[in-house]
Amino acid sequence: MNFEISKSARKKKKETKIELEGRRSFIVDNYYTAIDCLKVYLKNQPIIHNTVNTKFGFLWKLHELDDSEFIRSRAKELKQLYATDLEETFAEECVHLAQFFKI
Repeated sequence: MNFEISKSARKKKKETKIELEGRRSFIVDNYYTAIDCLKVYLKNQPIIHNTVNTKFGFLWKLHELDDSEFIRSRAKELKQLYATDLEETFAEECVHLAQFFKI
């Protein structure tokens, strides 16, 4: 068996660089790049919304929630995430606010 590589198999393909001008250059260099970025951003939107909803969603529904323990637990989770920004009384304040909305 002969395992020699032929000269034609060793040659690399020459890359052809095309110079674009004007409108075509703008479309390829800017427009397609912007569309690709927008596509990636929109693809990640559900993930971002789910993350925000998981952290803060209960605050939007305080007027509907009746379970004080649920409100306290979610508020405590939020307090742990933002320990330096929220006071120790945050959970109780959320419960009081929920009760206030029901008046």
